[in-house]
Formats: sequence, structure tokens, C-alpha cells
Amino acid sequence: MKRDKGVALISMLITSLLLITLVLSIIFQTKVLTASAQTLKNYSDYSLEFLSLESKLIYLLSDQHVSQVSNSEKQALGLQPVRWQNNHQWQKLTDKVEVHFSDEAGRLSVTPFNSEHFGFMLSGLGIDRGRVTRILDCALDWVDADDLKRLSGEESFYYKTLGLDNFPRNAPFESVSELQYICGMDNVLYEKIRPNLTSYGVNYLNLLSANESVLRGMFNEDIVTALLGLRNAGNLNRNSFLQITQFAETESIRLSFSPILRVKIRYSTESGTRMHSFVINRRSTQLMPVQVFRIED
Repeated sequence: MKRDKGVALISMLITSLLLITLVLSIIFQTKVLTASAQTLKNYSDYSLEFLSLESKLIYLLSDQHVSQVSNSEKQALGLQPVRWQNNHQWQKLTDKVEVHFSDEAGRLSVTPFNSEHFGFMLSGLGIDRGRVTRILDCALDWVDADDLKRLSGEESFYYKTLGLDNFPRNAPFESVSELQYICGMDNVLYEKIRPNLTSYGVNYLNLLSANESVLRGMFNEDIVTALLGLRNAGNLNRNSFLQITQFAETESIRLSFSPILRVKIRYSTESGTRMHSFVINRRSTQLMPVQVFRIED
């Protein structure tokens, strides 16, 4: 009899524990689903607002310089007064959104690849001369049409001997990411230079918006400090640049802005900060006034 009561008591305790566990599980799952639903709603709201802002920005940039768009027109679109300045600074667009403009000609284009420009950047980063030569020769061997290797370069045989899956195509680079496979390059250096590269550029480098490492590879410390000071203040232009550097423009290195603009949008949400980028090529044709290229961040 006592034994039966003991068994019954144990059964009740087990049943109670199972019920408590079930209830706690339901509560936890409900909280998770609620949080997931809220996160999904936040993401949906963010996505819709971002797409709306992106469309408005593309409209503003489609056929004129940002600085020429009136503040009243921007406000009519629900945007804060912003203007394109060559200062690499973020500007407030709405309460939650900031925007960043930069001339794509300030980045080094990989299509076409210019070894002189890359040499300036690598030297400005403090890379020793031997490694700079190695990287440049390997890059040139990667894109040239023959199988004759340069003094410090390598052709397909070298990569295949090491069992590597990627080797020279003897054709121009198709994307920035292809640079990470050339000999002399490693992941650390690639990640350092990647933000300064583009496959959407033009056939010249604009020193007015060039990366600091490029400037350091071309000019001394005092000149670079003066140039960056003017640019951060939004006052660097062709005349001030020439006054400081006495630089003589060439066909591939100029002091002029391109019609290609990179736009970064930074959106603050309850769950953190999200950022998207796109490149817009402002053209003068009525049939296709702009081309927009999506960038994966």
C-alpha cells in the first residue's frame, strides 16, 4: 500500500516536471517567435525605406551634380540637405540614415590594370621594393597574352606546380577579387588594399580623391599632410593641388572628377547598423541617363 502511494507520488512529480518543462518550452518558443517576428518586421521596414532612399538618391544623381540640387527639392523628397563634397565624410540624410559620396576615379581600377598606379599605392603602404616588384610583375604576367614570365613574375606553370586552382588567364582582370590569387599577394595585404580598388572606374586616376596610400607613394609627408587637410575641409581642388605639389598631369593621372560616383548608405536600426553601396555612372544620353551597379558589402 505504502509502496503504491510512493509510486503514485513519484509519477505525479514526474508528470508535474514534464508539464513545467512543456510550459517553459512554450513560453521560450513564444518569445523567440515574437522576437523573430519583430526582427523580420524591422528588416522589412528597413528594406523598404532603404529602397525608397536609394531610388531618391539615384534620381537626384541621374543628370546633375549633387551640389546643384536645390535644398527644397531634397526636402520635397524627404531628405536632409546634403551636397557632394570631396571630403570623404558621412552626411546625415534622415534621422536614421547617413550617406557617403566618393568619386570612383579616386580608386585604382583593375580594368584596365595600371602598374604605375599600383606601385604608388603599395609603396605608400610601406611595402618593400622587392615585394612591390614581385606583385606588379605577377599582375602583369596574369593579364598579358603570352606565357613568357617577367623577371619577378610567374606564368601558369608556377601556379599549376603548386596545385593552385587559380592561374593566369592571359586576359585582363574581370574583377577586384581576382587580384588575391596573384603571386606575391596574401590575404592580409589584399584586405588592406581591397577598399581602394574598383572594377567600375575610368582609364585615369583622380588625385583629388585618391587614397592616402597613393598620395604617400607620390609625395613627401609635408605635402600629403597639406593635401589631406584641405580635402578633409572640403577645400581641395585643382588649383590648390597644383599650388602645393606643382604636379604635371598625365593622360592616366589627372586632377578631374569622373561621372562615376560611389554611394554608401548607412542605416541605423534597433538591431545594429546596416550598410549598402552602389555605383552610379551618370551619362549624358537621354535613352539611358544612368547606369547603376550593385556592390556586395
